[in-house]
Amino acid sequence: MLRYLLRQPRNAWKELGLLHKIEIVFLCAILLVFFFGRLYSLYVQWLMRDGLNAFQLVDYLVQGFILLIFVNGPFILLYLVPRQNNLIVLRSQPLSKNHFFQLYAYFYTKYQLITIALFIGAVLPLFLLDPRAGGLGLVLFVIYYLLVFLIQTIFVSRRRSNGHFLMYNTLLLGGYLIILITGHYVLFAPFLFTILYLFLAGAVAMALIKKMDWIHPELVFPLKSKWDKQSVSGLLDFASLPKLLPAQIQVLFNKEVLGLWRNPSYRRLKIITLVVFLLLLLLIQLSTLPDRHMWMAILAAAAIWIHYSHYFSEKYVQAEPHWFMKTLPFRFYHLWTSKFLAEFLFIILLLLCFWIFLLVSGLELSGQLHLTGLLFLFATVVLVIVLNFQILFFDDPRWSGLAYHVTIVFILFLSISDFLVGPLISLFLLGFFYYKTYRYFRA
Repeated sequence: MLRYLLRQPRNAWKELGLLHKIEIVFLCAILLVFFFGRLYSLYVQWLMRDGLNAFQLVDYLVQGFILLIFVNGPFILLYLVPRQNNLIVLRSQPLSKNHFFQLYAYFYTKYQLITIALFIGAVLPLFLLDPRAGGLGLVLFVIYYLLVFLIQTIFVSRRRSNGHFLMYNTLLLGGYLIILITGHYVLFAPFLFTILYLFLAGAVAMALIKKMDWIHPELVFPLKSKWDKQSVSGLLDFASLPKLLPAQIQVLFNKEVLGLWRNPSYRRLKIITLVVFLLLLLLIQLSTLPDRHMWMAILAAAAIWIHYSHYFSEKYVQAEPHWFMKTLPFRFYHLWTSKFLAEFLFIILLLLCFWIFLLVSGLELSGQLHLTGLLFLFATVVLVIVLNFQILFFDDPRWSGLAYHVTIVFILFLSISDFLVGPLISLFLLGFFYYKTYRYFRA
């Protein structure tokens, strides 16, 4: 089972052209070298200034990344795994324990791959400081990861409802945090409690696996529509939208707006983002923080980044059909402009709310224009990156999401490391990605 599943990424890599392979390797090498140098300097400072040793630092890294793995796991198993085409083919076939765990290990790791890659990048500099600590960190991470995967997969296969599964995970996470805090900060014996926890979790996992028999995927993950319910988008239709754009762009703009807004998950995402954003702005405004305006700006930038990070999930945005992108007679700027305007309206709304809170807080006009202008530039860059990768990977939102996150993180660290060269290189990258998207569309 696992051997056939692993052929998919291998075949996907083989289908890429030589130039694309070189670009991917080159970009990964640049990111690895950049993060390696930065993290090495940071670890040296921590070890010299904060009184840590390499083994304690490894322990903190492992625990932090395992918490991310644990928190992501339930959402992967409940919402992402049931939509996999491989599972649809095998849905009516009973699976043995080995095939069941191999199948779900592939999907589980597929969506945890970014977290795993970040951990590997974070632990590599430790091999220069203390190879034993680096090796121990990798071993502990693998053991923790396997146990978390086994326990969560067993729980999801035995659940009575999604609520029970989430409750079990919450209780397990609470127990883990209690043991972690007790071992680190009460009894000061972290590795003793790590061994104890791994032994207990391993014993529980083995006992539950022994009780498992053949598994029926259609019972574990019943078939469900991609959209939760039938859309009730109100009075919006092609005739109700104002005609303010040229005819060719207006048609595509209407298609984008209605296609997105008729998805109830998309509408819910917009509403939740706006409500949470306003509540957090209000809390910052009512707080006694010394730099409230800075925190408001950081919150607004984080809200924009997190909000558009969801635009690569099929729950919110559907992949474009091949015939639409390759056969209809519209130009690249028609499609790009329509997509940009359809989303830019929401950005204007967020920036307007942000500016109102700055105005109420009493910040002078120059400060308001400065912060709002910076956020406007940041939001535009984020939206441009989103649209370019959505068009470039129009038939595979997951690949566009991976490219988006890597690009945003790379640009952020470039800008932080050098306030002049970093933004210039970032602008060059944005222009390069735009040109690549245009060439791909024209091809």
